[in-house]
Amino acid sequence: MRLKRYALGVGAAARSFGRDTRSTVAIVAALAGTLFLGFSVLAVDVGIIEFKRQNLQRALDSALLSAAAGAPVVSSESDREAVETIVRNHVSKTLSSVSPDDLSISVSASSDRASGSTRLAAQATQRTEWFSALMLRGESALDIRVTSALTRPDVGKLELVLVLDTTGSMSGSKLTALKRSATELIDAIVTEDGPVRVAIVPFDVYVNVGSSVRAPWLEQEFRPPGSPTRTWGGCVGSRDYPLNVRDTEPTDATRYPAIVGVSCSTTITPLTSNPTTLRAAIDRLSARGNTYIPAGLVWGFAALSSHEPYTQGAPYSDRSVSKAMVLMTDGANSASVSARSPWPGLPAHAGRDLAQANSFTSELCSNIKSAGIILYTIAFDIADTSTVTMLRQCASEQSDAFSADTSDELTAAFRAIRESLRQLALVQ
Repeated sequence: MRLKRYALGVGAAARSFGRDTRSTVAIVAALAGTLFLGFSVLAVDVGIIEFKRQNLQRALDSALLSAAAGAPVVSSESDREAVETIVRNHVSKTLSSVSPDDLSISVSASSDRASGSTRLAAQATQRTEWFSALMLRGESALDIRVTSALTRPDVGKLELVLVLDTTGSMSGSKLTALKRSATELIDAIVTEDGPVRVAIVPFDVYVNVGSSVRAPWLEQEFRPPGSPTRTWGGCVGSRDYPLNVRDTEPTDATRYPAIVGVSCSTTITPLTSNPTTLRAAIDRLSARGNTYIPAGLVWGFAALSSHEPYTQGAPYSDRSVSKAMVLMTDGANSASVSARSPWPGLPAHAGRDLAQANSFTSELCSNIKSAGIILYTIAFDIADTSTVTMLRQCASEQSDAFSADTSDELTAAFRAIRESLRQLALVQ
């Protein structure tokens, strides 16, 4: 009996120890499970936060690129605020699921006119929950911070001339469409006293430099045979070949001839960054006369030059400045330079040698492109396929040649050129 009681006692002690051991193991297991769960949540947290950080970085990088493409040269606090607005709006739109209260964005922006570049930099902070911290009794929120920066050439380092056909066939709705499209282009790229400068060269048979001009580069007045008056309205003719297809500075012997007794297009507007001046020049455009494309091209060439007759352009040696020309016409050449005769006057455009006019057009296009000028062409409602082909070959690239059959297509062509000009300025 004594032995039996001893055995029962040992068994009870063993069962008691077993129960105590299971409790200990349970406690250890509970603690281990809690830690395992905590670290699992932590691992998930780290992954989620890294995902959010990458999204925030991508949003900020793309926002700066957007600002670089659309922002002006930064010369004031208001310019910097404009850049910051672009960045904030872009990030907020990209991260639409993030509460604005959880986003903080700071932007710095400045332009260095000496180097012709703009520096943009930004920092974004996103407040996010750190769920594993709740289990580990740490901070329950975390700030994710990312930075981004870039330096771009100033978009404004651009000189552009619009060579616009204002012949009689452009009257009515076509001229209205041209004015609307050209004005939209000006409004999109030109700011008051900004670095984008634009010249406007309207043309028909001649161009008009202004009847009040009295300059050393202007030749004596030429009167076509049979002209009833000697009144000069500002119309200029052609210099002798090959000067009539080149941008060569005039000398006493190679001046531009004033043509008396004829009328011509609206006065040329030299390079300017004043949008009011440019809008007014476009609004004054009127349609008249026949077509001599080389007159528009050679004076568009001159308008981008740094020497007389116009001196507003940067030297071609200044590689920080991009130069571009847009030639828009709605018809084929219908006039040419007059043939020489005992009458002292090659310069008038009263001839009908259209092959000569087309040859001069093509040669001018080649010389313009050789000078580093990007040449865009728009064939507006032209049925003559040979003229369309000539304009396509004139353009710097196939993608720079546009055909527009309607007013809406003309507007679309100008908008495409506008976007191309922005890219041109960014990559130079």
